[in-house]
Amino acid sequence: MDGLHREVRKLCIGWPWEPPSMWSIVLENYLSLQRPENSFWVRGTGWCPARRHIDICEKAIIGGASHILIIGADQIHPVDMIPRLIDRVEQDGCDVISSLVPTNGHTDKVKYFQKCAWVQNESGKLGDWDLIFPTGDLMRITGIGSGVLMFPVSALERMKKPWFIEHFDKETYKPIYVMDTEFVHRLAVEAGLELWVDTTIMVKHYIPLAVDETFQKRFEDWN
Repeated sequence: MDGLHREVRKLCIGWPWEPPSMWSIVLENYLSLQRPENSFWVRGTGWCPARRHIDICEKAIIGGASHILIIGADQIHPVDMIPRLIDRVEQDGCDVISSLVPTNGHTDKVKYFQKCAWVQNESGKLGDWDLIFPTGDLMRITGIGSGVLMFPVSALERMKKPWFIEHFDKETYKPIYVMDTEFVHRLAVEAGLELWVDTTIMVKHYIPLAVDETFQKRFEDWN
């Protein structure tokens, strides 16, 4: 790419949220976040999560943003999170930067309130990933959700539309919520960007409890 993605010239901050109301504590957190003057807020609307994410991207393009930051509308973020993410881009050279958000779901591999990401395993096959629970500082990854995700708008030009795609179980017609993880991986495959996660940014998932890393071991015996 042309290198402009290493400078956050104008930032679009978007939350994919269809309901007109939000938790007041989340809104207060949004208002407290430090952000650059060359930034603007948008709400992603639409009939499904994928459409709401696409709406954010479209509004970012219309607004002339160089970068998009997607954040959850049910999260509590450190007040200095946005400057720290920008530093990861401009100072550390991260193409795509994310942070870990405690899950509020449960699968056979992920228990409630864990923070996880994915990395390519030794097989090297596309989509053959290992689930990891990152710790430390800055880590290169293969996939992650869009709970907190910053990427350059220019990447969208290199990606096929639709940028976000919903997947459903053909028998039950229930949605399979992997559309954001798939998009993040496509940022690497189609746009040629490196994916990173800053494990030092502590995000809380509001359910309405403020879930943080202290919850992770409370349900280890759940199957």
